[in-house]
Amino acid sequence: MKDSIRRRGENVSSWEVEQTIQSHPAVAACAIYPLPSELGEDEVAAAILLEPGQSLEPVDIVGHCEGQIAYFAIPRYVRILSQMPLTENGKIKKGVLRDAGVTADTWDREAAGVRLRR
Repeated sequence: MKDSIRRRGENVSSWEVEQTIQSHPAVAACAIYPLPSELGEDEVAAAILLEPGQSLEPVDIVGHCEGQIAYFAIPRYVRILSQMPLTENGKIKKGVLRDAGVTADTWDREAAGVRLRR
């Protein structure tokens, strides 16, 4: 499976977004994956595992990413998980996250009315 996302005509590097989010001190692990967009192509989604004892709001992730990566690469969807689905080798199962889609605990930046600086 490729590790890039096509969003509204732009290519988004999952690795670059993951590295940016993981640089936040409250984040222990992060997985970036595509979710289908109502406009075609994909939207960027992030699943985040926090460091023990830390708390973080999804909007804080957006603020952390602004100015570090392109506006079109900032995740629209953010899920903060208590545990990540892992393979036997300890890698994150992005397919499981992608297949779950938008769940009840998924925060949607556009639905929340958060506007990005360009």
